[in-house]
Amino acid sequence: MNAISFGISGGPDGLVVLLLILPTVFWIWTIVDCSKHESAEGSDRLVWLIVIILIGIIGSLTYCFVRRPARIREHRLQTDGEDDSKNALC
Repeated sequence: MNAISFGISGGPDGLVVLLLILPTVFWIWTIVDCSKHESAEGSDRLVWLIVIILIGIIGSLTYCFVRRPARIREHRLQTDGEDDSKNALC
């Protein structure tokens, strides 16, 4: 019997294990990303963490495709504005 594929009678298939592990890793990554990078002002961080934890993979996908790009865009706008003001002073 192959160590990688157990077959039907031997236990879980490699694909099934992969389909369980990848979403779990993605879910944990979104929790860590939200915890580290989401603004502590207001209740944004808390609300997104609750959504991610309670709704699971759907909450993680929502955060990843809705909030994360908006947060990155906001950060770029803030840093671009800071760079312009620094250049204006020089």
